[in-house]
Amino acid sequence: IMAVPPNLYSRVSFNPPLPRRQHQMHQHQSLGLVIKVHAVYSSPFWREDGLSGTGFGAGSLVQEVYDNTNHEDPRGTLVGFISDEKADAVFALRAEVRKRAVLVSIAGFLGGKALTPEVYYESDWGSEEWTRGAYASSYDLGGLHRYGKDQHTPVGPIYWSSSDLAAEGYQHVDGAVRMGRRTAARIVAAAGAAEETSHTESQLSAR
Repeated sequence: IMAVPPNLYSRVSFNPPLPRRQHQMHQHQSLGLVIKVHAVYSSPFWREDGLSGTGFGAGSLVQEVYDNTNHEDPRGTLVGFISDEKADAVFALRAEVRKRAVLVSIAGFLGGKALTPEVYYESDWGSEEWTRGAYASSYDLGGLHRYGKDQHTPVGPIYWSSSDLAAEGYQHVDGAVRMGRRTAARIVAAAGAAEETSHTESQLSAR
């Protein structure tokens, strides 16, 4: 069961090689670019101001921010996401300049106290070995129409199963769970069909 994103299939050596259709399909899938930022403060100050800690701004550097404070933790933690061309732009900056720009953007949602976290951490999914991007794999223009009907087709004993291939719950944990259940059901059904075929062949041989 291959449950990694499709853009990583090419990093696996298959023997025998995958069919030509599979090779073509995987060349037309890629992940986007997202930077995940955590900022930890001495307290969840936004709550004191009557704010939820959640903010969205399509034109902002940090397009999404959420209260990600651990349960019963006296500190406050915010998580923010920077995506696509904005992520490209901030990685052209020096680390300290990038940090300042990100915190200024978060402060646009929650006020000046957001500028001085005790801990600041960036997670660049695009450089991580087993993701190489975020949030999920997608096809290039026309790719889904061209290859979509084949993306779930098993190759021998190999089944493709990740949230990147989910219809409902695409790119979410919900999609991963759905794909896991769906794939397990397909394997059980295939095993049952193979057993039935073997039983039938045995009966015919006995005759």
